[in-house]
Amino acid sequence: MRNDTERLASFGIRINNVNPGPTKTGIFTHDGSNEAEKNAGLSVYEKLSRNAVIPGGAEPWEISRVILFLADEQSKSITGASYYIDRGLSTFAPQ
Repeated sequence: MRNDTERLASFGIRINNVNPGPTKTGIFTHDGSNEAEKNAGLSVYEKLSRNAVIPGGAEPWEISRVILFLADEQSKSITGASYYIDRGLSTFAPQ
C-alpha cells in the first residue's frame, strides 16, 4: 500500500515544513517594559537575544526565501522535508 506522501504526490501535492525560530518583526516593539528597561534603550528583541543561546534572529526575508524556493518549480522533487530557520537554536544541546 502506498503511503500518504506517494498518494498526494500523484496529484502534484508536496508537503514540507518551515519552522522559523526567533524572527525580527514588529511584535518586539510593543513590549510593556518597565521604566528602567525603557530608559536602557533596549527593545524586547534585544533583551531576548542577549539571553538567547545563539543571539540574534532571522530576518523575515530569510524565511520567505525558503518558502518561495519550496513553492518554485525548481524544488518539485522536494517533499517531506523540514527546514529550521533558527540560526542553529534547534541544534543546541546543553552539556
